[in-house]
Amino acid sequence: MSLQAAANGMDADNDILFLILTSHGSRAGLAVKAGRLTQTLTPSNLAYMLARIGMRYKVVVPTINPILLAVDRESDDAAARC
Repeated sequence: MSLQAAANGMDADNDILFLILTSHGSRAGLAVKAGRLTQTLTPSNLAYMLARIGMRYKVVVPTINPILLAVDRESDDAAARC
C-alpha cells in the first residue's frame, strides 16, 4: 500500500499516521526496495511525500541496522587515516 493510499483511508484532521521505516541505511537516507526497483529515500524526499498527503498528525520512526552503522563508521575512520 502506498503512503497516499493509506492517508486516503484516514481522517486527515483527527487520525495519526504512524510510519515505521526499517532499512539498511546510510548518511544519504534509507534504502527502499519495491520489486525490482531499489532507491534511496532521502530525508527531503520523505518530507515532501509527507507534506503532500495532507495528514495533520504524523509520527515517523526510522530504524537502521546498527551493525551496518558500525561498519560505515569503520570505513569512515579508515578513509580519514589515508
